[in-house]
Amino acid sequence: MGNTITGDEPAFPVDIRRDNWAWIGGGMTLRQYYIGQAIAGLCSKEGPISSRDMAARAVAIADATIEALNKPKVS
Repeated sequence: MGNTITGDEPAFPVDIRRDNWAWIGGGMTLRQYYIGQAIAGLCSKEGPISSRDMAARAVAIADATIEALNKPKVS
């Protein structure tokens, strides 16, 4: 397979090149972004749930998303 997604990639990569130097910005990782999106979704749909349980679910959703993105496309 081509490029494997690990979740450590920047969610919003920035590449600024000026003169003879380059700055490639980081920020939040793709995995962190997916976790935040999962938390937002869980907050809008879930009933009472502890922060710890919500965080665990969000991490599981993010990791499953990254895993699914690495599977070959089904035609």
